[in-house]
Amino acid sequence: SHKDVPPTDVQREARRKVRGAKNYLDDLHLQLDNIFSKAYEFGTDKQKKDLSIINEEFKKELEKRPDGLGQSRALSKILDNLHNPSLAPNKWVPLEEFAIEKTTQTFGNAIFETYKKFKGKNVPILTIENPPAGQALSTGKDVRNVVEGSRKQFIKRAVEEGMSKGKAEKEAEKLIGATWDVGHINMLRKYGYEEKDIVKESEEVAHLVKHVHLSDNFGFEHTELPMGMGNVPFKEIMEKLGKKGYDAVKVIEAQAWWQHFKTPPFQETIQSIGSPIYGMKMAPYWSQANELQESYFGGYGNMLPQINYETFGAGFSRLPQELGGSSPGAQGSRMGGNPMQ
Repeated sequence: SHKDVPPTDVQREARRKVRGAKNYLDDLHLQLDNIFSKAYEFGTDKQKKDLSIINEEFKKELEKRPDGLGQSRALSKILDNLHNPSLAPNKWVPLEEFAIEKTTQTFGNAIFETYKKFKGKNVPILTIENPPAGQALSTGKDVRNVVEGSRKQFIKRAVEEGMSKGKAEKEAEKLIGATWDVGHINMLRKYGYEEKDIVKESEEVAHLVKHVHLSDNFGFEHTELPMGMGNVPFKEIMEKLGKKGYDAVKVIEAQAWWQHFKTPPFQETIQSIGSPIYGMKMAPYWSQANELQESYFGGYGNMLPQINYETFGAGFSRLPQELGGSSPGAQGSRMGGNPMQ
């Protein structure tokens, strides 16, 4: 019969090429499925929508002609569509972006769970501090991004559970802020930053500050000295922080001082920043305290001489005789004798 006729060499070669082509198409289809799945997994919502449309078109092409030629045409068409750069997912991200994303999710979720636990009343405040410069997320921009991202995460969770967006934003601003450590940011100096750069970093977080940590160093090591003993530009930083910095809770950190001297650094601190002794914001200042040798009764200069206490501190008996007292006249002084001039 016809079936018993052996194939010719040309026929055997043609069949071999057809099988090879089919295996190639199947392998290409498998690779394409894998690439397509990864793109869909890591794509944005818009990319997923576009990929779904391309996938439906691919299925329709295969239904028109399910043989090898139809498969080849369908694969060729979908490959042309997938060459569009806008469909490429952002599968790899810089470590810094990844760290900020995960950090903000952690902080935002933590404060929201705390908010629920306290039922919205007397909720502890979460403040995010800048670590010593050189460590992860230590610049002003980093802290700003973490605080703002944490607030967004809090708002997202709160809205999902029924809170209005306006209230969620208000609660997030109240509960999440920054702790600005002026000693930590000053350590940027060892990387070549100048004083103006240190001050500019503070501008990045000025609107977010709730706490301020005050310590001094020389910009190289994480020493904690009383203010005025290093080169931290306190005055300039506080000016940049503005009202938020003025209203913020301030903590003096002087561990290195305490380690060696075992005395509170309060006096050294207020001397270094030039605080006035009295509330009138005028001289004398604490930095001048060591020069003031007057006694308590002497005051700042000879303002209350001893005669005042002798005359007015013992009633009328110490007044001169001319004025009804028992003391002898002063012979022309202001307190007796001739009339006052």
